[in-house]
Amino acid sequence: MSRIWTRDLLDNPAGRVLRRYVFPGLLLAIGIAEVITQKAKYKRYEYNGFDAVCIGVGFISIGLMSLVAVTPQISEKIDLRLKSRMMFVLSVVFICAFGTALLRNI
Repeated sequence: MSRIWTRDLLDNPAGRVLRRYVFPGLLLAIGIAEVITQKAKYKRYEYNGFDAVCIGVGFISIGLMSLVAVTPQISEKIDLRLKSRMMFVLSVVFICAFGTALLRNI
């Protein structure tokens, strides 16, 4: 019985296109849509207003982190120090945005 692993699915030319361009673009599009409409659905819960904007900002930061990390056109042109600073700042933005949205609804 053969098993299909995610690593095998994403480690071919089509998977690399998905990982480099489609997934980050999709995350950015979802985040921008949530910020504009101020409605977000995360897991089974629906958020409105400021909470939805925070979740949208979190998705945007994850999309930007993916772009910086795996897209060769961006990744190769950025200095390593700038890249690590961008990843750190985007990680802090993600943690703060999601933390604000999720902890407000406890």
